Amino acid sequence: MKYKGTYQWGLIAAIILVLEAITAVVWSTAWWMLDREVPAFRIERPEMLWGMLAGPLLGLVFLINIAWRNRALKRFASAETLARMVPSTSSLRVLLRFLLFRHGLSFLVVALAGPQFGTRLEEVRSEGIDLVVAVDVSNSMECEDLRPSRMEAARRAMSQLVDRLRGDRLGIVVFAGEAYVQLPITTDRSAAKLFLSTVNTSSVGTQGTAIGAAIELAQQSFDPETPGNKAIIVITDGENHEDDAEGAARAAAAAGIVVHTVGMGTPEGGPLPTKRNGKVIGFRKDAGGNVVVSRLNEAMLRRIAAEGNGAYVRANSASSGMEGLVADLRQLETTEKGSYMYTGHDDQFQYPLGVGIIMVLLSLSFGERRHWRTSWNKYGPSLASIVIMASTTGCGTAEERAAERALYEGEHPYRTERFADAVEIYARGGADPRVQHNLGNAEYRSARWDSAIAAYGKSVMAFTSAHDQASAAHNLGNAWSAAASEADSASIRILERIRTIRIDGDDIGRKVHLMVERDSLRKLNIEQIQLVDSALAQAAEAYKAALRRNPADEDTRHNLALAQYRIAERIEEADADGDKGEENGRAELSQEAKEIMAKADELVEQYRFKEALNVMQDGLKAHPTLQQEQAYVQKLDVVTKAAEAK
Repeated sequence: MKYKGTYQWGLIAAIILVLEAITAVVWSTAWWMLDREVPAFRIERPEMLWGMLAGPLLGLVFLINIAWRNRALKRFASAETLARMVPSTSSLRVLLRFLLFRHGLSFLVVALAGPQFGTRLEEVRSEGIDLVVAVDVSNSMECEDLRPSRMEAARRAMSQLVDRLRGDRLGIVVFAGEAYVQLPITTDRSAAKLFLSTVNTSSVGTQGTAIGAAIELAQQSFDPETPGNKAIIVITDGENHEDDAEGAARAAAAAGIVVHTVGMGTPEGGPLPTKRNGKVIGFRKDAGGNVVVSRLNEAMLRRIAAEGNGAYVRANSASSGMEGLVADLRQLETTEKGSYMYTGHDDQFQYPLGVGIIMVLLSLSFGERRHWRTSWNKYGPSLASIVIMASTTGCGTAEERAAERALYEGEHPYRTERFADAVEIYARGGADPRVQHNLGNAEYRSARWDSAIAAYGKSVMAFTSAHDQASAAHNLGNAWSAAASEADSASIRILERIRTIRIDGDDIGRKVHLMVERDSLRKLNIEQIQLVDSALAQAAEAYKAALRRNPADEDTRHNLALAQYRIAERIEEADADGDKGEENGRAELSQEAKEIMAKADELVEQYRFKEALNVMQDGLKAHPTLQQEQAYVQKLDVVTKAAEAK
């Protein structure tokens, strides 16, 4: 029985217990339904939902407070006196005030958890520095004082460096007696890994160790107009015999470029093995018949690093030393180096935040002495608007739900670099262009270029906005470029295998077997060469398509220039191979034919490959001696047809 002037604790407790049970069921059911039936819905910070447990605790504290207040009132006066002193005490008003406050806080917790509904294609900008790695490929890097060899340790160090790059642009320079650019500066980590896989001691024909030339070429590789910090990492054993490496490092430091050095080898050194079919058959000897021993020149590398304002680290069989260098690079000021597109989710926290704030404010404005109808008349319309605002939209078609679920479920494995899992999830997402774009990203990061090309191609066709099409076309160009690099690496490995085949001895069966193998490898190599030419042409066309939709994208413009440079370089190599044929009895070109070749070469240098092909085809009809340049014409034809096929 209620003591007059006090609160009905038993009724309040019963109502709170029932409402807490209903609240738990409603929130759990809502979460289960949204997660199961509305893939477009997700929670960005689900750990924040543990704050929902504060609701029952608040209910317990409220009941204890009501009991304490009743006890205090009973001690203060008799029932008749309390009835006269506090006649308007209302248990329902107190309960309503608490419920508004308690559930308002629940909505605030939901807002903190970050509810998201719907998706958008967002641009993620990356920041970093420009970095060029100069790696020694002289014969001394075959020394095995580091297991399995200095060269392999250097490749492992570069691979670890690429894995740790986040937003930085990387270039690769190889050097021995001379220095060459292996990879122009790019943000494409997959391309960097492909190029470094081809780095070996046969990459440069002239032997020696020209560290200074490598530093100078690395310095020239940087764009002086590009803002931000720049660094060079020289990976070598330090046996410099060619030039002034310390002077080159000093000049680079004067230009604001930091020069680090990584020592490969041991001070004790080791002999240089000679191998046949991958097996050591002896060691290199000097003119006097003594075994050549190669030693790490740490003093030289320390001086180079000191002149370049950088650090020197020494690699060993257990560690490449890259961890410390990466930490030093992270201390440099970064600038924006590019961007990539990713399908993100739209934040919807503002709705539960608004509901929570209104409910809390309503609870604070409620007086315990006012009649409840007065409060309802004042705040009822606001509560009704809250209910309307909290209503949700439909779930869409089955295809749309499948796409949204794939985008939601695939995001976490992709961002945590579990690309195989991301591919499996996105593959179930249907033909939605956002899903296909993310599928292409996951396939690309898994180095499955054909699948990435197919997915990017579908997204380019399906996207409706020019900006989204440009992003997908840019990534399509990257995938074609990576496919070209992989085919080029395969061609190099095939040629290395062909060079190891020796058809000698008296065993006829073995000779026939080797001849068949050699012919098969030659055919396979031709296919790889044609694939390289075709893929590079497709990459260039994809970049052009991206620029037509977004002419201001400098990253795409840079990649297009790189693809065109690689195409021109391969065509010029075919021309050079043709020139060598004159030593093998080929007819010398007439003056008119030479002029035609010069015109074609000029067009190639301007990346006008189709015009160069037309010039050569017209020349073939008028000058029969140009027939011996068929390799040159065929390469132009492959590139042009691949571009037109797009």
